Amino acid sequence: MEERDIWVIAIIFLVIFITIFFVWRSLEKKIYGSPEELLPPEEIIPKNVSYCYDSDLGLNYFESGVVVWGIGDGNLHYSYDYCTSDPLWGEETLFEMYCEENSFKIKNIKCPGLCEQNICID
Repeated sequence: MEERDIWVIAIIFLVIFITIFFVWRSLEKKIYGSPEELLPPEEIIPKNVSYCYDSDLGLNYFESGVVVWGIGDGNLHYSYDYCTSDPLWGEETLFEMYCEENSFKIKNIKCPGLCEQNICID
């Protein structure tokens, strides 16, 4: 096999891989939905008081969520649950965003299995 043939095959595999990646990301959003779809309409979110809303309803390690929170200054902030494999925190760590008494909180959790798609997987 010539070097040119190897490059052609490598490019074909790269194109296939990239296509699969983007198709999966698109399907993933359709299958799992977007956390923003679970939020209350913005017009009912209070702008002049401290506010916190968690789409996965608290410390839920098996459902990806987003927390919308504000400190009463009229600005809303969005914080999403996410996985990390950063050596500082350890592998398979989930940062779970949640509300406690109308305040935004973060808890890092070492998943018992894998941490993928912003959730713990057994």
